[in-house]
Amino acid sequence: MSRFEGDKRPHVLRAAAFLLLAMLSAAAFPWVKGQYGAGGLEYGLVVLALFFAYGAMLYGRFAVSPFWIAVDETGVTVAAAGRRTTLRWDQFDSMGVELKPGSVHRPVPVLTAMPASGHTVPARRWGYPVWSEQLDAIVLFELEELNGAADRLVAACKGYAGERWRYDLPKTGG
Repeated sequence: MSRFEGDKRPHVLRAAAFLLLAMLSAAAFPWVKGQYGAGGLEYGLVVLALFFAYGAMLYGRFAVSPFWIAVDETGVTVAAAGRRTTLRWDQFDSMGVELKPGSVHRPVPVLTAMPASGHTVPARRWGYPVWSEQLDAIVLFELEELNGAADRLVAACKGYAGERWRYDLPKTGG
């Protein structure tokens, strides 16, 4: 079995940013009360601070939970967002690496799988695996999360997937 750990650092930093925003919102509360008196704005800032604090706690829970992907002769196991999902090789029709359109600047390389007919797709709102409407496939993992071990994961998947391995990430300049 080949197991690959994800990088938690960027996620912990995002959770800390949420918490910082909550603290700044709460710090602005006395100033707003003095300037505008009791009212809707005051209530809005309290709600905003609670929203950011709750978001930081929720995101932080997922940021510190381990996330990894393992590949072996039975299939692929993904642990993310506090849950573990195992997908057997017979549930896949094909597997490979694709570029998922990025949310900020550039496309992100992801390990994808196409379910075989008669098999259901894992339904998740966050974490992995998740169905991608953009790619029309199951996204198993973002390869950038692996601290440079993406090539080893792809090699392990190719070896175990055999004829199911269909496509590699197109080479781009750089």
